[in-house]
Amino acid sequence: ATMSLYQALSLTFNLTYAAVLITLLVLTARPLIKGAPFVPTSMKRIRLALKMAKVKPGEKVYDLGCGDGRLVMEAVKVYGAEGIGIEYSPLVYWLACFRRYLSGIKTKLIYGSYRNFKLKDADVVFCFLMPERLPELKEKFSQELKAGSRVITYAWPIPGWKISKVARPIKGKNLFRLFLYELPAKKSSKLKSTKHFS
Repeated sequence: ATMSLYQALSLTFNLTYAAVLITLLVLTARPLIKGAPFVPTSMKRIRLALKMAKVKPGEKVYDLGCGDGRLVMEAVKVYGAEGIGIEYSPLVYWLACFRRYLSGIKTKLIYGSYRNFKLKDADVVFCFLMPERLPELKEKFSQELKAGSRVITYAWPIPGWKISKVARPIKGKNLFRLFLYELPAKKSSKLKSTKHFS
């Protein structure tokens, strides 16, 4: 029996839908396998992170795994900084591009892995990544960041680095802590002792 036009169109639609769904699942699973799922940082924590870092106009603020781009947009909007976001998930990257378009805020959004980009011009670096990524980032920061730059990690501290400030966690949610690290202005300088910041 020959296939009716309706059946042919229905089959084509179902196959196309399945192909799109599989593609989306693969693209979404890619960053999950790499250990960096998309979990948006609250605006309250973003504002506190930028405040802790004492961002100045014209400084370059990087967000490694920038998600929907909200931190770099806030840095540009409130502090007059230059915001650069790097995002590994293609779907989330396009979400960030869409939010940037709607906001009209000029930021630089890069699709790819932070491993492929140098941070030598960064003044502030923010990252909310899984803890197994931090030892690798510690080496990258040590090799690439300039003296006097600041690093903020969300949820997990950098192993072996002396913390300058710690944002008190939200009550009952110890995971949501912010850790600030200040690279010495000179190689012989020591990092500041730990302080609480709320």
